[in-house]
Amino acid sequence: MSKEISKSPEMLQKEARIKELHQQIKKERSTLKGLKTRLKNTKQEITDIQRKMSNAVFGSMEKMEKLRLKIIELINTCKKFKTINNADKEQLNMLIAEMEESQEGEEFDLFQKNKESPEFEDEQRAKMHDIFQQFKVKPPQEEQKNIRKIFINLSTNFHPDKARNDKQQKEYHSLMQEINEAYQAGDIDRLLELEKIYLGEKAADFTGKAITVDLLTQEIERLTRDLTFIKNQITRMSAEIKALRKSELGNMLTDINRAEKYGMGVNAMTEDLGSHVENMTELKDILQLCVEEKSMEPMKKFIEQKMAFSPLDFMEGLDMDDDDFFDPESMFDGLFDDEPQPVKNPKFPIGTSVQIKKNIKYPYDYKIQMKGWQGRVINVYKIDDEINYEIQLDSIALEKLPKNLIAFAIDEGFEFQLAELEATDIKKVPPRDTLDEAIATYRTILHKIQWDYLPKKDNVLMQEILLKFPEKSDQDNWKLWLTENLQLPLNGKSRGYYDYPTKTKMKIKSIDQWDDIGGLLVIVDKNGKGIIDHPLCDISTSGKQKKILDLYDEWMDMAF
Repeated sequence: MSKEISKSPEMLQKEARIKELHQQIKKERSTLKGLKTRLKNTKQEITDIQRKMSNAVFGSMEKMEKLRLKIIELINTCKKFKTINNADKEQLNMLIAEMEESQEGEEFDLFQKNKESPEFEDEQRAKMHDIFQQFKVKPPQEEQKNIRKIFINLSTNFHPDKARNDKQQKEYHSLMQEINEAYQAGDIDRLLELEKIYLGEKAADFTGKAITVDLLTQEIERLTRDLTFIKNQITRMSAEIKALRKSELGNMLTDINRAEKYGMGVNAMTEDLGSHVENMTELKDILQLCVEEKSMEPMKKFIEQKMAFSPLDFMEGLDMDDDDFFDPESMFDGLFDDEPQPVKNPKFPIGTSVQIKKNIKYPYDYKIQMKGWQGRVINVYKIDDEINYEIQLDSIALEKLPKNLIAFAIDEGFEFQLAELEATDIKKVPPRDTLDEAIATYRTILHKIQWDYLPKKDNVLMQEILLKFPEKSDQDNWKLWLTENLQLPLNGKSRGYYDYPTKTKMKIKSIDQWDDIGGLLVIVDKNGKGIIDHPLCDISTSGKQKKILDLYDEWMDMAF
């Protein structure tokens, strides 16, 4: 009689449950791994951009400081000309005063002093780490206690003081570092892995003959615990990613990535600094010519030709007000101000149709007044004691917006269909359209303009996909269109966005479901080594269907 036949129905049921839990944990760990990669990459991108912008700013500041000192030296030389009159000397003194006032501040001096220091990079990394910590979502108190139990169990077993010899002490020291890092980072999944690896002998051994119902029950409880921990970590990490992407830092990253598509990026965002350097260089060259000719005539001719103003007026173009500089610190100003709070029992509940009753200017073009416009309340929030109503314009109001204004709003990343108002600005009215009509109008206007930068055929195809059902979401339209048009199975390769190296072979078997972070998931056979779900945006292909996946990746880049 086989062992399988001798097992009771209860044992078979529990073994099946254990197998099911293992599969669920494997799937959730794959999702979590992708989230970790995405969070890590997002933080790295933000850190890299911050560093690039800081370097660009301080690099320009260094150039201007050298130019400033050289200009003061040249002015002092010009003041000694025998032919110089009192009026010219007075204006040169005023130029020196302007130059001395434009000296860079303490932050620049600190940068100059510390930039070569080995600790400087460490300090910058620590600063960014502290900033990113603000977005971290902590577990509830009860869950934190349970996580701490696992941490204490591991640290108790592997404290270096418990080592039997020097070799084991080194191993324990390294392991304790890993345990502490995982605990400090809130990475419960890593703690569970370490628990399984190093305390596995305390778990049930299912390879022996003495398998009991109690042992199986204990294993089910342990796996259920692990699955719950991992799912909760996924929820927290998803919230952390969303909060980071929606923050000022995330918006900066989105803006720069979008600018990169148009060939701009960081350099374009700091181009004002270059113009200041050019102006000061031009002034230095003119003063150098004055010194060579021992006369102020080159300066006077330059001003007459270029500006038709006095030298002091010319200096206005060199003035460096606080707003002219990109301050690496100012990137984070106001980032952690009080968060909007929900409002209980607002005067106009969410879903209420309202009309703007005052002459309020449209946010993106102050020549346009919004009095008489209608929409629906989609959000009510309070910051301090101020209550704000977020209004989504209805289809009639949207159709009146100028196309060039909408194009500007889209390019700048503004939500042209929204207006934020106070209760005194609006009144309740009957709706002029349905919610579906308002959504369909907004999406039609958006997608007929948003993809203008694509080649004509790509633009037309993108609109065909996203506007097949205008009242439905982008996600719904993509899933419907791909279900009908993507020819499966389809061979592809990883783009390297997530867990697998670039060009890892994958075969798309079927379309699965939407994920808040990875977008549309598809079931793939990864190089013949197992069936998993994987973000479609990470897969490229060749041939006729290449365009479809490339367009989807383009949409994901814009939408997420």
